[in-house]
Amino acid sequence: MAPNPSAVNAMPRLKSFSLLLLAAAASEEETCKVSMLQTSVNLGRTASLPEKDQIYNVHIPKSAGSSFALDVQDILRPLHLISQEGCLSLHRSNPRLKGAITMLREPRAHVLSQYKMCRSQWVEEFRQATRQKGQHVLPHRFENWVEAWERIREEGWHGDFTPSANLESQNDIELKIRETRMEAWGQPPYSIDNGTKLRMEDWPSLDGGGTVWHFTRVPFQCYAPINLQSQRLSCQKPLRYESEIDKELLIENVNSLWFVGFAEAYQSSICLLHWRFSRTLP
Repeated sequence: MAPNPSAVNAMPRLKSFSLLLLAAAASEEETCKVSMLQTSVNLGRTASLPEKDQIYNVHIPKSAGSSFALDVQDILRPLHLISQEGCLSLHRSNPRLKGAITMLREPRAHVLSQYKMCRSQWVEEFRQATRQKGQHVLPHRFENWVEAWERIREEGWHGDFTPSANLESQNDIELKIRETRMEAWGQPPYSIDNGTKLRMEDWPSLDGGGTVWHFTRVPFQCYAPINLQSQRLSCQKPLRYESEIDKELLIENVNSLWFVGFAEAYQSSICLLHWRFSRTLP
């Protein structure tokens, strides 16, 4: 299928949307509490230092993070993988963390993929079920969405858009999707142990707190494509957006990542992870 000319013309405006910069910052107390629940860490044990046997996959939305998490579980054994859509800083206080890994994506393709996810059936139904009066309506055309976010960014958009633990609506679809996601997030690779029991009251922080289902208070009730990759690798809370990203912090923390792959070089990235972990190639 030939590309939409209008969508192609919109691409140059995306350069400022997704800088491939990296970083970490301190995590919030409540988010840390929930992430520890999903890693099965006993915070009461102080007799000896815990074994560093866990790897955190910083799953940046729409950057092949789900496929990456599933593929690398076997590669990293006997280490345990936990993959969540949170900030890089999410597991900073985890005493069993060996390191963090992530997969990045070419910025313009990344933004287009975000929009396509926003238009997918289940996300579309979830947005309609939770949309409040006066909220932005997602444009039907990609280029209009890009232009709208460009205006929002120029107006200095920032703030904390973390959702409530309470349901945003009385629509059964919202409850059904929440329950379905909680059941999935209680299993590997989102949690270390099978059947981890998660609570609705922890919804704002579950699976890192930055999935597509958490964007109910963001304009258009879906991803904010303003530097999403660098934002997730520098934030304290995934739905708290600063007016500017601390670039010095990003650069300072790039070396803290245990491994970085690229979606456009997926197979090569998997091979490199093999080598990084075991000094062998598949």
